[in-house]
Amino acid sequence: MHRDFEIPVGFSALPGHLTVAGISPGRVRVSLSGHRRAFAFLRQEDIKLELNLWDSRKGRHPLPITTRTLAYPPGLEIEDIEPRRVEVLIEDKLPLKTGHSKPG
Repeated sequence: MHRDFEIPVGFSALPGHLTVAGISPGRVRVSLSGHRRAFAFLRQEDIKLELNLWDSRKGRHPLPITTRTLAYPPGLEIEDIEPRRVEVLIEDKLPLKTGHSKPG
């Protein structure tokens, strides 16, 4: 059996002074195959795509989508990933304004 899923691109472990300003595209199509019983209770939320950005720097970065960036239940195999690359825009976090306003 074979099914396609549209999975949102997630990320973790970004250095504290940086923020993700955009990911393009924001979703990836993942094709999985396996026995019918492996799909019986499968929900889209059971498939996760997470990019590790711990060593990232500011700027635009094309990042590959691989089987290592995907988590999915046992008994299934990845047949295809489309696209196989996303672009992540990383920027400095805006500093918080530290002003005190007095009531008028």
